[in-house]
Amino acid sequence: MPNTLPERVNELLAWIERQSDGMPFIQKLPAKLRNVDVLTVADSWGLIECGGRRYLTYEYDRGGRKLVTADGYSFTGPGHKPMREVFAEDEQLRRENPELGMRVRLTNPGRSALSEYRLVVEATAADLEAGLSGGVPWRSLLKPGHVVGSLAAWCAQYGLPVWMSGDHAGAGRFVERYLYQCARAVALEHDAASAFLGISAGEPFELPLSA
Repeated sequence: MPNTLPERVNELLAWIERQSDGMPFIQKLPAKLRNVDVLTVADSWGLIECGGRRYLTYEYDRGGRKLVTADGYSFTGPGHKPMREVFAEDEQLRRENPELGMRVRLTNPGRSALSEYRLVVEATAADLEAGLSGGVPWRSLLKPGHVVGSLAAWCAQYGLPVWMSGDHAGAGRFVERYLYQCARAVALEHDAASAFLGISAGEPFELPLSA
């Protein structure tokens, strides 16, 4: 169970990401994550932002059914106000109408933070299930079920990608290729942004040749 603020923040980001609309009500957060300190850290790091609907409009159709429309959502960006004030505003809005409660969603840095972690295991899935390392039984009290269960929990709770590399050499090859693709993605984003800025400024811009 996570017991430090950074671990709680990671769990918070993963929980928000799993919600269908991506911006759940603060009140709907699990109790351990609906915490001023956890949300304050995530907010101060620029990983989340809070907001909500400011008013609702009620209308009725020809059948007498009540229709609710809203002005959409307004998010203020991270660090806009202390989280205790956000909680107080959430309580006030929910007293007016439950649909006006404050919501929380990930910022772009928050989404990026979720994709930063990878786990490379120097074994095959068959090795783990058999409790082997390099063909030799583990010198540990851990059972294969414990290890496989932990990996499954990390994948489910935190969206952690796990790569079974087979052995040490296989792990090295995968990490090398993975880091190359990360660098390539950053380079492509840089080229696109530089090209856009060059065109916007009315200056000629020449894309660098790809390696």
